[in-house]
Amino acid sequence: MALSTRFDQHGSVIGQYIWQRYPRTAALARGANARLAQAETLRPSADDHYPWAVVARATALRLRYVSGNTPPRALLALDGAARLTQANTSPYPLATVAALFADLGAEVARLTPTGDQLAPADEEQLSRICYLLGLCEDIARTGRLMQSPLLHAAVPRTVAGLLALADPVCIADIRQMAARFTAAQPELLAQPATLWPALGGVPLAGSSLEPLILGDGLYLIKATTQPQLEARWLRELLGYLLLDAQDVYGIHQVGIIAPRQGITLRWPATDFAATLAGTPAAPLPELRREFAALRRAVGQPVAAPARRALAR
Repeated sequence: MALSTRFDQHGSVIGQYIWQRYPRTAALARGANARLAQAETLRPSADDHYPWAVVARATALRLRYVSGNTPPRALLALDGAARLTQANTSPYPLATVAALFADLGAEVARLTPTGDQLAPADEEQLSRICYLLGLCEDIARTGRLMQSPLLHAAVPRTVAGLLALADPVCIADIRQMAARFTAAQPELLAQPATLWPALGGVPLAGSSLEPLILGDGLYLIKATTQPQLEARWLRELLGYLLLDAQDVYGIHQVGIIAPRQGITLRWPATDFAATLAGTPAAPLPELRREFAALRRAVGQPVAAPARRALAR
């Protein structure tokens, strides 16, 4: 089960603790929503079948590639691709998936634009790669294998064929969000980055929904057309913040990156926790020790899924 799900789940001990100990999400959301409402929200010309979740995941990956290269085989997308080999009808051969991720890795390494602006053709290529990885991650997170367009009989099972699967509207949407955000947030994106932090010694699964660290800030990327925060995002941020019990990453602020609005919402970490708790600010190390003690008491149930060996 994903860490973010544990943080928001009433039925888990960890979830109950966060809901009861840090219930005041509305207080933070009000000010943030006012800022989001003032920003112009990018919305594609889309129909009812627009793959919002896939585009959001692709965008989160694309923004990470501004700061560094993560091989596709290290992402949760690999787990979804591995399930393609297990389809009841017309499964992908194992060798096809392995070759696909090897080729994608080489292409990402060529395109990763750390510090440089990509040429238009390369930007489109990287956006298409991120969209394909988003499709694979969608399978891993939802388990909806047979509904995936990756199994359509007409789709060529080659890198070129799979990258061509994305609708041009989706690619334009990803590119527009990435361009707007990188133009609006150069100082943030210039900070040293940890794209997949192992908070509290718990390795993350390589999901686009997981946090990243830029400078001294812990961030979630949320590409939403609704100019308002969801309370569960704040609980996710709080959970990840508390996981760093040894202060390995020196996190002093937390935030939400909103690429559709082109803004970043930030809060000082101590004030963030105090506002959610509705109590005077307590030292962050104290709050982290309390959370670590709870994790020990319940056998540390927050754990990332094991990475599959496929395509290593």
